[in-house]
Amino acid sequence: MGSEKQALKQLESAKAASEDWAKKAKTALLAGNEELAKKALAQKTSVDADLAQFQASYDSMSLQVGQLKDQVRQLKAKLEEARMKQNMLIARSKMADAQKSVSTSLNSTDSTSAFTKLDKMEQKVNAKEAEAQAFTEIAGENTSLEDEFEALEQTSAVDDELAKLKAELGLE
Repeated sequence: MGSEKQALKQLESAKAASEDWAKKAKTALLAGNEELAKKALAQKTSVDADLAQFQASYDSMSLQVGQLKDQVRQLKAKLEEARMKQNMLIARSKMADAQKSVSTSLNSTDSTSAFTKLDKMEQKVNAKEAEAQAFTEIAGENTSLEDEFEALEQTSAVDDELAKLKAELGLE
């Protein structure tokens, strides 16, 4: 690509030189100096020959650069396709590993032993619930007995206060 730009600069320089020699030839001819105009045209002819070579070189390089760019695009596309395929294969591999792991776990687990474990767990929970209920009933009996004594004490205190009030008022 760098050589293409260099060839383009040479081509543009040769075109400018050709135009410059053509102007000089016109200027010399208008001044009446035909000999000088011929020399300028001779230089222009020489530059035009170089110009043709530079044009052919530039066209060739431009074509090659275009082909290289196309090849690079194709290579990038193939590389991207390979990356996508790699990612898909990785995902498929992980999925297969997961399926294998689940299948292995299911095959190694005995369903009857799992249900047996659940039954034992349920029996333990039932036993704990029965024990907790028994403790609650025992605690409830004590509480009600204590409540009765407390109520009795309150009634006694109220009766004492009532007797004091009646004595003050002389109602007794």
